Amino acid sequence: LHEESGEAAALELLLAAAESHPDQTAVQIAVANAYLDGDDPKRAQPYLERVLNTPRRSLDDDAFARRQLLALRIEDFDDRYDVAAKNAQSPDPARRAATAVFMREVIATDPLYWQPHMMLGLAVRASDGDVAALGHLNDAVRLRPNDPSLRSILATLLKQMG
Repeated sequence: LHEESGEAAALELLLAAAESHPDQTAVQIAVANAYLDGDDPKRAQPYLERVLNTPRRSLDDDAFARRQLLALRIEDFDDRYDVAAKNAQSPDPARRAATAVFMREVIATDPLYWQPHMMLGLAVRASDGDVAALGHLNDAVRLRPNDPSLRSILATLLKQMG
């Protein structure tokens, strides 16, 4: 996008800022977004990795970087992820099973991204039971401890379990 609109100078300033301030996640994300929106998204990878190597990053920055890296590493990630998210609680066992398979692939690629653990828990609940679902949901909470929607899902499951 920056190249199309003739804003190469702005990118050069961002790149200089990213090199001068490798611990500033906002700068690293700005550069990553410039590349993700451009013709060569793979050039975002080192900036996303810098975000993950920054000790004082927010949970949102962490989740953003992990999801974007997964999109660079797994073919058709965004489309497959969207389908899996829709099917995690489907009444169709085959759709839930397909979601579970894909979420396991995502977790194998990056075990520290919280959302696939949550979706895996939702997907396996009907087939593998509440205890299996609880284990995956607890993994998600361990990775993202203050997420209110995740805590709500976990509380609902625990209440239903008695």
